[in-house]
Amino acid sequence: MQRHFVPSKVELMETSFEELERGLRSGEEVALDSRCRMAQNEQVWHLAMLDWRPQSEFPMRHARRLAALIHAPEFLIVASGRSYHVYFKKLLSTEEFREFLTRSILAEDSASGVDYRWVAHRLLDGFATLRWSGQSWRHAHEPQVVMCRKQATKKKRTSGRVGALSEDLL
Repeated sequence: MQRHFVPSKVELMETSFEELERGLRSGEEVALDSRCRMAQNEQVWHLAMLDWRPQSEFPMRHARRLAALIHAPEFLIVASGRSYHVYFKKLLSTEEFREFLTRSILAEDSASGVDYRWVAHRLLDGFATLRWSGQSWRHAHEPQVVMCRKQATKKKRTSGRVGALSEDLL
């Protein structure tokens, strides 16, 4: 059975990642959901995010291409242990999110590494999630930020825990 914790931005900023991890039951994981509900009008937007296939090449070139497609010059690339996750600093409407996911697999060559199965499941679900913790037997490695591209500095290599850099996405 899945449990869902949907914090406000304030709660998210005040709750440490370690606190979230300590509250996990055996086999549970912390994951980021693409859906963001705006307080002023309850409209749902989606944080643009993608999963790369296991053992695919580092997705920098393809992430830049997709970032240009959605006009999002800032993004994080995270090594999850088995694949890469890419988080773009861009909120998309539900329709834009569907289009983004579709274009991520149609607009790229076969070497891009985008996980087609993950994208297909996300299109069926209507939202995306990517794991931030490494607590279960299936995901023994905690994801690590391997690259942060900021607009002002163009490229800035960094490393660290995903939870510690969540402010970059907010």
